[in-house]
Amino acid sequence: MSFVRPDLLIACGDDAVERLPALKSIFEEMAADFSQRLSAMVDMPTELHLSSVSSRRIEDAHASLQAAKLSAAFYSRRLDARIMIFVDGAFICLLTEVLFGAGFAEGDSNRSRAVTQIEVKTTTLGLKLLASALQHALAEIAECDLQLESTQSSIDLSTLGRKGSVALIFRCSLRILGQSSEVLLVMPRSALDPFRNQLARNPQVEGSNLDKRWATNLHDSVVQTEIELSATIVRKGLTLEDVADFEIGQIIELPIAPTALIQFECQGRPLFRCQLGQRDGSYTVRIEEFVDDSEEFIQDLIGQ
Repeated sequence: MSFVRPDLLIACGDDAVERLPALKSIFEEMAADFSQRLSAMVDMPTELHLSSVSSRRIEDAHASLQAAKLSAAFYSRRLDARIMIFVDGAFICLLTEVLFGAGFAEGDSNRSRAVTQIEVKTTTLGLKLLASALQHALAEIAECDLQLESTQSSIDLSTLGRKGSVALIFRCSLRILGQSSEVLLVMPRSALDPFRNQLARNPQVEGSNLDKRWATNLHDSVVQTEIELSATIVRKGLTLEDVADFEIGQIIELPIAPTALIQFECQGRPLFRCQLGQRDGSYTVRIEEFVDDSEEFIQDLIGQ
């Protein structure tokens, strides 16, 4: 007579996934990290949201990938497992547009066309960014050195394991410029067997036991972080010809009144309007008012 060990992750179905509450938290952290990295890269708001987590036999998982247009396979030597990422046509179009500086999504009515080499390269760049975010999120339980193996338009799950083995499917939605697209991450559940105890913990319950000393140290570290501030007296528009005619000793007049307010900035972001002055032989600024971001935006539009 044989029996199945209850601690192994061998059950199939969504109910088995529910027994791993920490797994969802890890991929939500991945989504948040990816959103932040991509937003910084394209200089616009992007949001990756984890929609669902499910488990399927590998032979049955193809039904979930019908909309996939491109896939990338990543291999982790430490986990001795592959993770595959699938994206639809909308993901490819959106990512390519924003990486090339688009300010709005045109959409692509011809989603049935073949993916171009440029789109493959831009999508691969985004998927590497996503894999890096996943690697960072998984670091809490395991070192996961994800390396890109291949990018292809075909759907082939055979590299994940035998047809009867179980795969986890993480369905995410990427939203940029008001448009949505889909990305799926598929990985063999056997890769998580060594970490079943950590994944079985409930972060929401255990997270309520705060370490006050750790929180105090974190607060002190944050508030003591050094930043660089700058006071911009004035900006004057000049042509390249004007600059080319500069001479040593030349006096350049600035269009500023003695009582005009100057901007106090941090990393290019205006914070306050200040009054310029002097004290003990040094220039000083006195904060007069906060900078209203919405007002600054409107003034930039009308050229004031």
